[in-house]
Amino acid sequence: MIGRLFGKEIFGQYSYLSVILTFLVVFADLGITQLTIRDYQHLDETHRRQYLITGLHTKLLLSLAVMVVYIGILWFTADSSFLRLIGLILLTNNLTNSFLEYIRATFRSLQRGETELKIKLVQGI
Repeated sequence: MIGRLFGKEIFGQYSYLSVILTFLVVFADLGITQLTIRDYQHLDETHRRQYLITGLHTKLLLSLAVMVVYIGILWFTADSSFLRLIGLILLTNNLTNSFLEYIRATFRSLQRGETELKIKLVQGI
């Protein structure tokens, strides 16, 4: 649909930026979400909160690094301000989904399915 609306050239650049972002978002997580699910149940009550906060801080720092790299790539590869705007929207969407997945994993480890369902609904919007 994007190819029909904006032409082959813009669609090609959009696809390129999308692939780069998908590759970089992997580095914004680095398995932290899976570690949260695995290790959270084995901690005692005093260390659980600190574990979640540390994971969130780590995810935030990794996401900021990914954001800086992607914006640098976006600045040098996108030809128009329209593509840069689309690239920033893609970045915001992917990083938001990454954080929502971390939060969802936290509630999954707490076995709170109703909260996980609400987060999944927000993610679908």
